[in-house]
Amino acid sequence: MSSYRFQTPTSTGPRGTLLPAGDYPFVVVGCDPPHVNPKSGNQVCAVELSIQPDGQRVFANPWAGKTAAGKERDDIAVFLVAVNRAPRPGEEPSWHNCVGAKGKCKLKIEDDLNGTPRNKVAYFHVPKQADAPDAQHPKARSTTKPAPVAASANNDIEPDDIPF
Repeated sequence: MSSYRFQTPTSTGPRGTLLPAGDYPFVVVGCDPPHVNPKSGNQVCAVELSIQPDGQRVFANPWAGKTAAGKERDDIAVFLVAVNRAPRPGEEPSWHNCVGAKGKCKLKIEDDLNGTPRNKVAYFHVPKQADAPDAQHPKARSTTKPAPVAASANNDIEPDDIPF
């Protein structure tokens, strides 16, 4: 038996360092399946991120549903694509497989309900998809595939149209 007796703490300790706004790589350390927000009816996913390289913890709550203006929005799908854990359309994601996934996000600083500044995820960076046209510039990539190169008797010739 120890002599320690619990007492109400006088301070909660440091809350962590406030990171400057900007782009940061992260690792997912927690990801709960979405729950329904009773006020809005939207699905909300609780995600905990470890901002690299120092491991500062930041929480994000991507959601899916309707905005106040009535438009459909799915930030959960954006998060899943950003960490390369998106299933096929119509399938349920494997939430436990999100833990350990890496991605990149834009952090901003905003005040919490107590007026204390804190970091918040502004958005997740979605990597360019090799098989899809750029969403912001749909005409930047051709959707047609190049014609196949005819077989040559001389197999030592390298193709000159490789995009990398």
